Amino acid sequence: YVAAYSFFDALAIVFGNAIRGAGDVRFSLYLSSLLGWFVMAIPCFVIANYTSVGLYGCWAAATANIVLLGIGMMLRFRQGHWRTMRVIE
Repeated sequence: YVAAYSFFDALAIVFGNAIRGAGDVRFSLYLSSLLGWFVMAIPCFVIANYTSVGLYGCWAAATANIVLLGIGMMLRFRQGHWRTMRVIE
């Protein structure tokens, strides 16, 4: 889990900060909030309280969260919406 997590975490950090720095902060906020709740927090709560998977299930949820976040940020960067945004009016 940690190897995959580390690779996709690097993608999320690099591409996320690139689009945030260019002014595309709403997408970053919405994506990280939605994925954080619906892919990591809620599934981890359910896994910890209602299954016997335990810590491995929570690591799987955290890894799925960061994989989707890294891919989402990279795809948004490659779309190029940040090129037309005006940061300073």
